[in-house]
Amino acid sequence: MRVWDGRLGDEARALVAKKGNMKYLGIVYRGLSQITSNKPIYTPEDDSMLKLRLPGVPNWIVVWKEIGATPVPVPLTGLYDSLKTGKAEASEGDLPQISSFKLNEVQSHLTITNHMVQAGQVLINKGFFDGLSKGDQDLIVKAAKEAIDWANEKIKKGETKILIDLQKKGMQVVIPDADLFREKGEPAVEELFRTEWPVTTWKEVLAQ
Repeated sequence: MRVWDGRLGDEARALVAKKGNMKYLGIVYRGLSQITSNKPIYTPEDDSMLKLRLPGVPNWIVVWKEIGATPVPVPLTGLYDSLKTGKAEASEGDLPQISSFKLNEVQSHLTITNHMVQAGQVLINKGFFDGLSKGDQDLIVKAAKEAIDWANEKIKKGETKILIDLQKKGMQVVIPDADLFREKGEPAVEELFRTEWPVTTWKEVLAQ
């Protein structure tokens, strides 16, 4: 949220408004991503060659390969079956995803890596918004803020509840050395900033 509320966020919003004709109404926190597996994962070495289910997003695949996993691209609809059949041995995702897909039925361990912050964007067509009266614009901005604040609070509180519920259902929670995962994946992240996101650097993002 510091990034979105700072200079880089301002520049991103301006770019979307200019090129996409969209106006940002806010950002919704969707949760931190964790790892599920059938064995404890404490370090990247434990993740080595592990068949990790991922969405077919090239940037995610590159980073996890750098860390040492063997990515298995599977659509979200096939997540549960891929773990049940052994096509994949592990998965990554936020706690609501892990809970709603009942991954506790096919995975025994939950590793708290907090490796990625999931966020949703609330936008409105800029041309449409600009054509509204000032009063209607203010109403939309106010309603969006109230909805976003409500959602952020609900999701933050919900993460703790889900974590407890997954433990009650038998998942063993593992607290790894998360810094080791970040360090191992950093070369791939740095390369992505050089080749895919050259408008800024990873160092600049972290400094926000």
